[in-house]
Amino acid sequence: MPVYVGIIIIPFIILIIRKANLITTKKPVKILLNISLILISLIYIIFCWIVRQPPFDFEDHYSVEYMIFEGEYILYSGLIFAFTPFMWIILIHFLKKIFSSIRVRKNAIIKQDEEYIYYRGDLEKISPSIIMFASTFEVDLKKSISSTILKLKLTGYIEEKNGVLIYTDKDESSLLDSEKMVLNLIRNNEFDKNKYIKIIEQETLKNKYIAKNGKGKTFRILKIIFAIFIPIIAYNFSIWLDQYSFNYYNLNSEDDGHAYICLKKEEDIENLYYNEIKDENDYYHSKMYDGSWDYNYKEIRADKLEYSVVRKVLLLNILGTFMVGFIEIFAIIALYIIIEQIIYINKNYRRTLKGKALLNKAYALKNYLKKYSLIKDRTEEELVLWEYYLVYAVILDVNVNIDDKIIEKYVKEII
Repeated sequence: MPVYVGIIIIPFIILIIRKANLITTKKPVKILLNISLILISLIYIIFCWIVRQPPFDFEDHYSVEYMIFEGEYILYSGLIFAFTPFMWIILIHFLKKIFSSIRVRKNAIIKQDEEYIYYRGDLEKISPSIIMFASTFEVDLKKSISSTILKLKLTGYIEEKNGVLIYTDKDESSLLDSEKMVLNLIRNNEFDKNKYIKIIEQETLKNKYIAKNGKGKTFRILKIIFAIFIPIIAYNFSIWLDQYSFNYYNLNSEDDGHAYICLKKEEDIENLYYNEIKDENDYYHSKMYDGSWDYNYKEIRADKLEYSVVRKVLLLNILGTFMVGFIEIFAIIALYIIIEQIIYINKNYRRTLKGKALLNKAYALKNYLKKYSLIKDRTEEELVLWEYYLVYAVILDVNVNIDDKIIEKYVKEII
């Protein structure tokens, strides 16, 4: 039965995730949808505990409080999670959200809190090279020069005559320095690659699409060290926690059907006896031959959460179980941080809000170009618009056929 319920839930989970990922879904609704995914998972796990039917027909060998304190319910929950497909779908959904929020990547989906899926504006006539650097913190010379030449042709600074690009007399004062360098390549066949890359970096900084991190390599190295030590600390802490619980708070299941915590610290025993105990029968007790009761003041019932020591032991056991279960997750996260910091160790920039807004528009434009770049099926107005944004299509990795040997000639000379 739980298997069939889990299969039935899958389509609803996919619909919720799809709705949560829509650009048009408002942020409060997205939060509620994501919370609902977690609640569905928890309710399903509790449902499996209750019905105890295949494949989750676990047997109770001890009392309920014993299973809670020993973390068996948590282990059962882990098994239910591992063998339930819709929970893996939810996990992948949240992992994708986490990783996409860390960095806006070169070919990332536009950020989901924007109000548009497609964008048809002019990107504020920003140089495509600046968009590239704001996105990747790098300059692909082939794409950058190609797109800039296309832009100069389209805006009338250069034109093609007899299979040769020539510059016009149009006023160049409004051009960026990086664009003037490409124009100078057409004019004098001179080009300094390193200077070109440096100028694009400066232009992106000047326009405040990115900002210098200010923390540099030292900070990245410290993050790597921190990432290495987190799993080690978590592992050692879990061992210490387990040893501490074993030394001072053993759990016993007695013949009266209850679990008891065996207290070994004198201060716990005294504080419970003198300050908190409400019913002496909450201690483990057995009947003597003469009919009297023998009370063991070192063993208190594990289900009596009104006593502070019982709450403390429950917290220790739950924390210990979670620490053991999450050590692998800590290790995976640490590995990701280490690889990320090594890759970007020399890229000491961060995107500003202005830069993120620009990239969101660029990726929305990419979506538009991918859907509407079949020019044979478009109107004359759409054709002109598409032709203009061919400049940005090069930067955004949209599959378009430029088929311009003249542009390719200049690019090859530089590369």
